[in-house]
Amino acid sequence: MIISILLEVFLFLLLVFIILFTNTLIHEFGHALMYMIFFKKSDWQIKMGRGKPKIEFKRLILAPYFLRGSIAIKSKLNGSKFKCIMFYLGGPIFNVFVICALLYFYSQIRLSDLNLIISNSALVAFWEIAFYSAVIQFIFCIIPMKYRDGTISDGMRVKLVLTE
Repeated sequence: MIISILLEVFLFLLLVFIILFTNTLIHEFGHALMYMIFFKKSDWQIKMGRGKPKIEFKRLILAPYFLRGSIAIKSKLNGSKFKCIMFYLGGPIFNVFVICALLYFYSQIRLSDLNLIISNSALVAFWEIAFYSAVIQFIFCIIPMKYRDGTISDGMRVKLVLTE
């Protein structure tokens, strides 16, 4: 009995971790895509986590503390205000795409009369975690603010570009 409860808790925490990691990776990829579209460059790299890198690929660095992400570009953002703003809004725009996709997914769960291997309540729980984490990430990225660690939000970066 206790082992099954511990297993369920472990699987739940693993699921939450995977969802948060995926949301952050998608957000950072939004910045990368806007950079490639508007600046026509491919000198970017996404870093997932903080601390010393443990695994490195050409475009992705994985470090401990996975729930933070950033994009590193080797060249300076030399372009119009519009291009810079689109680069900074790339992550939040992708958050909105995730939110819309999850809303569609949720409508399909509610309309489904299928007997699934996973119960509808498990799918709804998965959806709720994914949806609310995407919404919270969007809100904390789009509002102009300075975080405790000294970094600034995408919204603050847009505000700085607009006030230059």
